[in-house]
Amino acid sequence: MSLKTLFKPTIQIIIVDIILAVLLVAFYSSILSWTTYQNINYKIISFILGSVTTFILYYPLACGLVFVYRKIAKKAKTESLDLAVAILLVLLWNPIAPIIIFAGLGILNSQIMNYPCGEQIVGFQKNSPARNQGMKIGDIIEAVDGTRIANTEEFVHAMTNKKSGDSVILTTKTNNYDITLISDAENRAVIGIIVSDAYCAR
Repeated sequence: MSLKTLFKPTIQIIIVDIILAVLLVAFYSSILSWTTYQNINYKIISFILGSVTTFILYYPLACGLVFVYRKIAKKAKTESLDLAVAILLVLLWNPIAPIIIFAGLGILNSQIMNYPCGEQIVGFQKNSPARNQGMKIGDIIEAVDGTRIANTEEFVHAMTNKKSGDSVILTTKTNNYDITLISDAENRAVIGIIVSDAYCAR
């Protein structure tokens, strides 16, 4: 077998690809909420379209799996380059690979190239004392009442036990904001901001 025939459709590859497609679509369907799709015909059409899409998307994986199997079972003579390409397809084209790659990129971004440096304001709630005090989207909160914070967990911890009417000082790179907390619909003390972790270059 040569590299040229690696992607050539065979009965084995087609069967493996169909099994992969059906299993993956069934798995994703089981963990995703289909409750919004009340129409059974819509569910069936979505399953079929998902299976066809997955069949096409994971064809290289099926080729790699069959190629490696044939090598292990000694059903085909292969060159080392062919086997290397097949193994690479299996390693990079499987459903877990993107998760690992994105997780690795996340670690690279947050732990190596950058570091967590506070909470960035990405939006405001309807009633927002923070906005009324002049805070803006993009501001990075670096400290709460003088205590440095680096991430959401530390921000939430700093705000624990605060009550409506309490005053809190939020420190950004450019200013200190003295904000009086208000109650939301669930009677929780809030500042009226939506935040996400901020990362600064090392």
